[in-house]
Amino acid sequence: MIEYEYGHYKKLFPDQIPDHKSLLTDYGLYEYYGQPNAKTVLVAMGSVIGTMKDALDEIASKKLGLFDSIGVLKVKTFRPFPHEQIRKVLAKTKYVAVIDKSISLGQSGPLALELQALLRGERKRVNSYIVGLGGRDITKSVIARIAKDIKAHDRGLPFFMGKLD
Repeated sequence: MIEYEYGHYKKLFPDQIPDHKSLLTDYGLYEYYGQPNAKTVLVAMGSVIGTMKDALDEIASKKLGLFDSIGVLKVKTFRPFPHEQIRKVLAKTKYVAVIDKSISLGQSGPLALELQALLRGERKRVNSYIVGLGGRDITKSVIARIAKDIKAHDRGLPFFMGKLD
């Protein structure tokens, strides 16, 4: 019964969102910002997305040469989780940095766990980064450091980052 209801709501959800392509991407389940078919994608939920977009713009404007291409994926709904849509967005991605502002003790963040399960068996590096615990600031330099770290390290466990500047 629960599985039926979940599937039913998952089908109904897109119908509840107006079809305004300038406002929403794929029914509002997610939002992608950055270069199409990016090799590196930073994934998060919530208020950190604005800082991530600013950091991405700064990296692009300085032409630092750190990345072949980079993007930001904002997951707007955790339940129902947009599995198919996210898999499509990350199809050509090689590095996925999942930025969570919460953690389950002994585990990765909840969004990272979901993405690791979704992308299991695919040839992608999916790292979990825990930031902003205890109300700490998440600055553009933290985001830039994560963007550099995802290409350099294959981390099995979540990596905690604090304010750097």
